[in-house]
Amino acid sequence: MDQETEKKAAETAEPAAEAVKPEKHEKNKKPDAAGNSQKAPKKKKKKKYKLQVMDVVTIVFTVVIVGIMAYVLYNQFAGGSENPSAPTASNSATAAPTATPQPVLSDIGNIYGNIANDANVVVIDEREYFISTDDNGGTHIFAAVGDDTKDLIQTDASSLNVVTDYITYADQSNVTAYYVFYINGDGKICYVHDGPIGGDGLEEKTNLEEQVFLDGSYQSICVSGEYVYYLDGAGKIGKAEIATGEVTELGSERVYKSFVLYYGVIYALGAEDSFIYSMPSNPAADTESSTASPAATAEAEEESKEALLIDEACRSFVIDSDWIYVLNDSGIVRYLMDGSGKDTLSELRADAINVYEGAIFYLYEGNLYTASAEKLLLNEPTQIGEAYGSSTINLSESSVYLKNESGKLLKSSYDSENSEYEEFTAMS
Repeated sequence: MDQETEKKAAETAEPAAEAVKPEKHEKNKKPDAAGNSQKAPKKKKKKKYKLQVMDVVTIVFTVVIVGIMAYVLYNQFAGGSENPSAPTASNSATAAPTATPQPVLSDIGNIYGNIANDANVVVIDEREYFISTDDNGGTHIFAAVGDDTKDLIQTDASSLNVVTDYITYADQSNVTAYYVFYINGDGKICYVHDGPIGGDGLEEKTNLEEQVFLDGSYQSICVSGEYVYYLDGAGKIGKAEIATGEVTELGSERVYKSFVLYYGVIYALGAEDSFIYSMPSNPAADTESSTASPAATAEAEEESKEALLIDEACRSFVIDSDWIYVLNDSGIVRYLMDGSGKDTLSELRADAINVYEGAIFYLYEGNLYTASAEKLLLNEPTQIGEAYGSSTINLSESSVYLKNESGKLLKSSYDSENSEYEEFTAMS
């Protein structure tokens, strides 16, 4: 056989040999749908994932949200009593009628600064209640709405407080809607009713006779919630429940000369040392028979104690927006509510002070001034005008009130932001 013949024979035999050559990785081949063998994909090695901090936060947050949603859904659909639209026992024909809820008294009978300034004015529901003399010198409590004024009752009143009447407010057929509390000329805590709430003007008075709430001798009162808080003639602080007249003594054996109630805490000026003290308005109940732990009992007793806040002699003080404003020998000074952070605003020895939402009003050398704390620090007050012999300052949201030497109440409307003030005019 020549070379050319051998080469052709080899080319013819090579494909046949390849056809019977076994695959090297037959075990990795898988049959396809037609039964033919296919190569299996190579498995990738899985990378181990490490849990990150944010993953933990996300998981916890998700669990909390899911828990809250489950709780809300349960209360809505399974709780029944917390769902206003769900049927209750009161909807059944045999159920007893439910009692009408009693509205509570309005939060405070007068603003904190007015309490420290003889409380001659109260503004509530756009009605002005005020104490003033008539042209003959008689003292009255008046009520005013706009330009209309009503003579409520003639009495030698002081320490005026007005709150919504929780007893009659629920009965819309009753025309009385306000408790007008005051101390009369004999030192007794008294009240009259007035109203109705929401009236367009001043209705004719009916049966406005002075009612004695507490007999005795009192210097100052502050009505809040369901209680009348008082400073009696002996300088003791206490409270009396309006519904029952039940009296509870507050404070220690110390004697005080003024006080104010601010967010459930009583702040009082000591009569002997002129320091400022604080005490709870609702002290902890007797813990002797309590099942509380000794630690809890001790803590409750500690919270019920009188605390010394300012150990610098003060002539007077008022509270506004979590600041205690003081008149002392240093001038006009303010402190934080815990007695710290002394800040001398002015070295002027003012005769009286009142503050409303940061606007400071004070009497000095027979004139009335006003300023913010920043302006007072810069010695840039605004002089409103003469004080007309007044020794007190009463305020509302848009008015300042003075009492002249004859006891007549004067009023000036103001815009503190623009330093605009009207002339004082008599209110009665």
